[in-house]
Amino acid sequence: MSKAQFLREYKLVVVGGGGVGKSALTIQFIQSHFVDEYDPTIEDSYRKQCVIDEEVALLDVLDTAGQEEYSAMREQYMRTGEGFLLVYSITSRNSFEEISTFHQQILRVKDKDYFPIIVVANKCDLDSERQVSGHEGRELAKHFNCRFIETSAKQRINVDEAFYNLVREIRRYNKEQQYGGRSQTNGTNNNGEFTPEDERSSETVNQFDDHDKRGNPHPLGVASFAVTTFVFSFYNLGVCGITHDNVGLGLALFYGGFTQFIAGMLEMYLGNTMSATVFSSYGAFWLSFGLISLPSSGISAAYADPKEFDYAIGIFFTAWAICKFLFADL
Repeated sequence: MSKAQFLREYKLVVVGGGGVGKSALTIQFIQSHFVDEYDPTIEDSYRKQCVIDEEVALLDVLDTAGQEEYSAMREQYMRTGEGFLLVYSITSRNSFEEISTFHQQILRVKDKDYFPIIVVANKCDLDSERQVSGHEGRELAKHFNCRFIETSAKQRINVDEAFYNLVREIRRYNKEQQYGGRSQTNGTNNNGEFTPEDERSSETVNQFDDHDKRGNPHPLGVASFAVTTFVFSFYNLGVCGITHDNVGLGLALFYGGFTQFIAGMLEMYLGNTMSATVFSSYGAFWLSFGLISLPSSGISAAYADPKEFDYAIGIFFTAWAICKFLFADL
């Protein structure tokens, strides 16, 4: 089965008057740098692959013209867009008033009373030049029955959140269209702002697996598991009366390293490249060191009684269960 079949594409459209920072927001989101000079856009399209709430998404972002002379192009992109960022500048009351016209046009073209839209108050870093208060922005968003967020393309404040939350709105809208009904406050507080629950972490990735994404183990859980297994291993040497020091050390390092290596492979499976590299490399090193420390024959020779070997295995599984319960986000 092709990986492309698991990739959901979202057509996002950035709308607003001229000079409000639509291109700066888009380029900051796509390329992670700020464009300072103003160069009026006619129409630019960008693509970015992300993981949002553990689901892979391909964002097709259309940066549109804000100037009135290009208004004839609006209906075309409004017909194809799945979600819209209505952007105004907090330093321009005129741009704030303009977005009501954009909102009406979107609903007219879509022939809907509601559509996935987020009101974006850009340039929040220029508070000394503010002409539109946050309260006014929130009230307008409530009037539109949509969400509100303040951003700064220059300082990269809430840039990713604006685009990610629009994808969440599209997903919520599609589910509501499928099952009927609409929650007025799902994911927001009474002011239409996003709550921390709705602003779950999202990360950009370059590759993805052709399987359903699973919850990522918390690094603290995996690290705690590794440390705990080492501690219990060395403690177990004395409890079980092990006298073959190098054999006991070899077993402790072998089991600890093996579990750490498996944790690294799990992280790789879940797409956490950095932690996978650290965990698997660390685990493989200690696993190899443990093998070198083991004698050529009779692993059980390290134990005075066969039951003590079972006790050691039990301690490792107990450590895994405890740390998974306390720390692992699965």
